[in-house]
Amino acid sequence: MPRSRKSLCWLLLLAAVAAPSLSGCSSTEPTVAYAVVESGMAGSIFNGAKHELDEADVQEARETESKTDYQELREAHEEQQVEQSQRESTGYAETGE
Repeated sequence: MPRSRKSLCWLLLLAAVAAPSLSGCSSTEPTVAYAVVESGMAGSIFNGAKHELDEADVQEARETESKTDYQELREAHEEQQVEQSQRESTGYAETGE
């Protein structure tokens, strides 16, 4: 590889490593984007949307749970009816009626 390409590769590698450090992306300090989201109107819009999504998730979970409960109750009721009809048919067969 020509010397100029090696130099260019090393320069690009150094830039790729240094860019996050210089822009503040790798630090633990809050960034400008974080400050905008957490303050003022942008923060209230973000928090409001998050709250609405949380409520929708809770409502969906309740509906799913109630449907599951209803199906389980229905299956149990059908099973009881089958058992009762089997007992009645067995009882009639034993008595000879």
